Amino acid sequence: MLGGILLGHAIRKQKANTTISAAHVKEIYDSGERLVSFDPVAEAECSSACVFAFSGGVVRFASKTTPQNLIGFQKIGRLGVHQFYDPEALAYPSASAFDAEDRITDQKIVSALLYFLSEMDVSAELLKLATRTDPREIHYLTEEQLQTTRIDNRMVKDVYIVGYPNGAAITEVHYQNSDAEYRLELFCAYDDLHMLATINWRGDLDISARQKEKMYDGRRH
Repeated sequence: MLGGILLGHAIRKQKANTTISAAHVKEIYDSGERLVSFDPVAEAECSSACVFAFSGGVVRFASKTTPQNLIGFQKIGRLGVHQFYDPEALAYPSASAFDAEDRITDQKIVSALLYFLSEMDVSAELLKLATRTDPREIHYLTEEQLQTTRIDNRMVKDVYIVGYPNGAAITEVHYQNSDAEYRLELFCAYDDLHMLATINWRGDLDISARQKEKMYDGRRH
């Protein structure tokens, strides 16, 4: 588990994206080019501590609805979670093997996991799903859970209604994809609907090049 967290931090430090696929490098040529192959029968899986490593991705692709042009793989696998555990204790589950210090350590581990998930912008709901699942079993996240936990953050949208002391109410829509984070504020003034948009681009995005390629045609700024 600690290894998964450390790997997650390393992935985030590299500003890399993550996905799950049965694709693998079959051969590396002298030129550095790689031949990628996959087994169409195999079900790719990232479970247990691997999920924490996966969480380190800046953009995480876990939904089977992900367009192939975004990941370059033929097939996306599944994410699975369960409770963390002590292998020796699990071998004798009914034995009295823990004391107060062990209970304190367990709470510290939960705190560390919550802090890590918060850093990676993953909902604590993921840990709830894990703690409800026996360590001898695996709960595979549904499409809905991939979205509600934000473990898949290719396309995340939240809607809020914010009230102000002067009586005004503004509807805020927070939306993010692999390019940027968007914040839309909708409000009425003098019977007219107004919208304020804020865009926070991800990473080193070459906006001028995208404008040159007319990638923003049809979007209002």
